[in-house]
Amino acid sequence: MRKRGAPHQLVSDRAQAQTSKVVQDYLRWLYIDDWQSELHRQNQNPAERRYQDIKRLANRTIDRTGAPPSLWLLALRYASFVYNHSAVESLDWRTPIEALTGTTPDISVLLRFHFYEKVYYKTQEPSFPSDSPESIGYMVGIAEHVGHAMTYKVLDPETNSVLYQSKLRTAESTNDPN
Repeated sequence: MRKRGAPHQLVSDRAQAQTSKVVQDYLRWLYIDDWQSELHRQNQNPAERRYQDIKRLANRTIDRTGAPPSLWLLALRYASFVYNHSAVESLDWRTPIEALTGTTPDISVLLRFHFYEKVYYKTQEPSFPSDSPESIGYMVGIAEHVGHAMTYKVLDPETNSVLYQSKLRTAESTNDPN
């Protein structure tokens, strides 16, 4: 709600987290209507179909890139980003982001690297001239809220942590070795 504003209605599948008294009080406070589908009737919620597509893309992304299954959440977020920046026929071939904000999103960030691509990213200045100023990692997403538009999430395999980096290059090219 902080980023896009409050919706007019919350549509849910009667999940306990979305029907609790705290949520109901919050919705009432913001004048947000709520609606729940019947039990075991996911077809009544139009978002369920889109969520199935995003889950399928996330699974396909993990399978085709060789990413470990433990990165499922990052793959799901990446798939959501791709879907939100892809044209949809039901929106007259506009992207969901464009339908929401009125501006066409820039997809350049999606064209530079693919999910789980091995990359070199800039680290701190080396202490010795023979030390490399780069480390190796894996591109695992787009940093929407950090840095400029071409900032990525990079998985550091040594620490298993996600870093936000804009200075990176592919490690899969043999023309430009580290």
